[in-house]
Amino acid sequence: MCGRYTYYSSDEIVKEFNLIPKDNPQLALFRDNYNVTPGSEMPVMVRGKQEHALDQMIWGLLPSWSKTDHTTLKLINARKEGLFEKSMWKRLVKDHRCVVPARGFYEWKTDADGSKQPFYITPKRSTVFAFAGLWDEWKSPDGQIIRTYTIITTTPNKEMSDVHSRMPAILNKEQSDIWLSPLELTREQVDDILTPLPDGSLQIVRVSKDVNSPRNNNENLIYPLED
Repeated sequence: MCGRYTYYSSDEIVKEFNLIPKDNPQLALFRDNYNVTPGSEMPVMVRGKQEHALDQMIWGLLPSWSKTDHTTLKLINARKEGLFEKSMWKRLVKDHRCVVPARGFYEWKTDADGSKQPFYITPKRSTVFAFAGLWDEWKSPDGQIIRTYTIITTTPNKEMSDVHSRMPAILNKEQSDIWLSPLELTREQVDDILTPLPDGSLQIVRVSKDVNSPRNNNENLIYPLED
């Protein structure tokens, strides 16, 4: 799964993906977040009329058909294998695809004694990347609109499998453009785009358990622990 990630240096992310903030130039200056948790309001890339745009959404999908915004169906992850099997995901894959810019993500490995050690994971060849995601828009009876998103997960590559049985679907710039295209993607195209990164392409380091608490949010969280 993917339950925590980092987002910082907005100007580098905007430059890397040739983004334009949607309706609000201040989105390009989103504050650094070294411990993005479910429920956080974060920048998300969506399809624009001419260029991809940077919008603002809450992490944890709230389906448009939900009768209340207090539903337990605020899903932070969607499994790649179920995208065409479950009607909730199939609808969103058709025309509500999004891309979630990030700098890295955290995962926890359960040790033999039952304790959990957090790791910080980044692609070796890129300091800016993105997760494949899906988004939806919920409207309350009084007209309030809430936009939310979920991050798609896939099977792990070799080094990630030593930590966890899932990993987020990470996209490069070309894959991001395809994912955000107005075309309806086939099952085969989606399967090809959402493959795990090649073996040997991830940097995985042990980090402090301070990341376990959502209240901790500083650059020290991503620093490797000394052996």
